[in-house]
Amino acid sequence: MAAFRAALESSADAIELDLQLSRDGIPMVFHDRTLERVGHGAGRLLDLDRADLQELDVGSWLGDRFAAERIPTLHEVLCETAALPLLLECKTFDDDVETGVMHRFVEAVMTVVCEEDAVERALILSFSSGVLQEVRRLGPDVRTVLNLVTPPTRQDELLALIRDVHAVDVDVKQCSRAAVEPIRTAGKPLLAYTCNTVDDVSAALALGVQGIITDCPSSVRSALDEQR
Repeated sequence: MAAFRAALESSADAIELDLQLSRDGIPMVFHDRTLERVGHGAGRLLDLDRADLQELDVGSWLGDRFAAERIPTLHEVLCETAALPLLLECKTFDDDVETGVMHRFVEAVMTVVCEEDAVERALILSFSSGVLQEVRRLGPDVRTVLNLVTPPTRQDELLALIRDVHAVDVDVKQCSRAAVEPIRTAGKPLLAYTCNTVDDVSAALALGVQGIITDCPSSVRSALDEQR
């Protein structure tokens, strides 16, 4: 939660976060598939219940001042961030469809978003078109955002991919203005990730984006002010 409190203190316009499902079906805020990077072995987050996950210290690897950090639930973050817009990336993996995890995951996320009356401030992001289709099936009013590393070179393929989404989010280091032009022409808002340097901000502005995703909101805001 320290990162979200810092985002609020820096007056970020929105917060982007990653979601995964716990074994007992709770949407948890966590990026990696396994707990290895935070010092708890190579086990998957999906193999533990919420209560077990929230016993883990997931902050000490960054420094002693983060030792009290635990893995929050989506519900906790929605409560902590008041009315700030949230970009919720649903992290899925290759075997999630055939094992049924994907459907349970999306259903759990949508349940929390609706119960917390967060439909208007939530955007659901994914690299998976299947995830976004399931989101729209369960919640037609929820805005979806397709993550792309690079857009397909064939325009008809790209337009088919983005037809039903609200916006598109591209890798700022992998895309050119020409590659994203069909997205802009189609009238879809364009976002860029992950813009942490002045050069990244320059590249994002050159793409003509409407939004920037960053780990460093204060410094990116300063870079934007200087370049506009």
